[in-house]
Amino acid sequence: MSNRYRSFSLLIILITAFSLRAVFSFINVFYVTLPQGGADAQRFNRMALEVLENMDMLTLEFFLTGGTNAIVSVGAVLYSITSPSMFVMGLFMSVLGTLVVYYVYKLVKEVTGSKGAGLSAAAFTAVFPQLILHSALFLRETPVNLAFLLAVYYAVLYLKRGSVINLTTSFFAALIAIIFHSGVVSFFIAIVLYIFLYRTKGIKHAWIKNSFILLVTLGFLFYLNTTGLGLRNFEGDLTNVATQFEEREQQGGYGESAYPEWLRYQGEGGELWKLPLRVVAFVLSPVFPYHFSELIHLLGFLDAFLYLYLFGYLFVNRKIIPRNQSLYFIVIVVLVFYVFFSFGVSNAGTAIRHRAKAAPLLIAAVYMVRFAKKLLRKRRTT
Repeated sequence: MSNRYRSFSLLIILITAFSLRAVFSFINVFYVTLPQGGADAQRFNRMALEVLENMDMLTLEFFLTGGTNAIVSVGAVLYSITSPSMFVMGLFMSVLGTLVVYYVYKLVKEVTGSKGAGLSAAAFTAVFPQLILHSALFLRETPVNLAFLLAVYYAVLYLKRGSVINLTTSFFAALIAIIFHSGVVSFFIAIVLYIFLYRTKGIKHAWIKNSFILLVTLGFLFYLNTTGLGLRNFEGDLTNVATQFEEREQQGGYGESAYPEWLRYQGEGGELWKLPLRVVAFVLSPVFPYHFSELIHLLGFLDAFLYLYLFGYLFVNRKIIPRNQSLYFIVIVVLVFYVFFSFGVSNAGTAIRHRAKAAPLLIAAVYMVRFAKKLLRKRRTT
């Protein structure tokens, strides 16, 4: 396949990605509210309109408080420049969603050296149902997708080529993701875990680079914890993670799509056996635990089986992963994310939304493994 043809293929994938997202945004605004298009999406829109009427509220400090205020700030700025319409926001999210598709291509191509593998991963990302849905709505998921993906992409560039600029860009992108949702602090936990787990035997001066990354990461975590920047979900302090988890566990226990009593933590000892079940529930809700009461849960069934395939593929081919440093790092980031988020989710609907935050990285990892497996098969037959 020629480079010209591949460039054309990428353009077609990106146009398809944007078109799907824009069409669903149009349907959501002008015809029927899509699943997850009510509640938070409409609340964010109302808040953005309120800020638009009182622009004195729109300050950098308001944005940096993070969470809801971050996405509302983006909406208010966009509305002030264009038109106060949810469709405008939907188009903006569609652009961000298309950028997610593009950077999945870039990440896979960077790690594998194959444009074909990158195109395949981008095509899968372009039509991934939950990513299409989120890119059509006024939600935080798509900005988190993009910022989280950029953080990993530039971290991979640093691992492969060095340059403090790459590391700085990675941490800055991670900070943006954390401002939109504090849970992405799991990225830094993954970095620390990667440094201690990955065997760097044979890599020249690896211990110097790893020590530097470790010091910078711990320093950055200390800075976040001292300033409270982006840690709104933890009340500005990482030491509040356990307390916030307990409170969210109790709050999440209400509602039609709450996890069953036996799966929720009761604040008692001897409940560690629930941890792997909670991770499985986070990835496979509403298939496990089974629940169906809303249209979003129907989409959740398809979503869950896609995650089952993706994680299953990584597990079956797990021996390939440590052979590539960048791939190993990405898989660590993905696994830490899903374990970390599974602590704070006790509701099927919330799980469906949150697990999509790392879906582009999961898809990228699977296509990297597929390419590596293909190379191994070729070597064995020659």
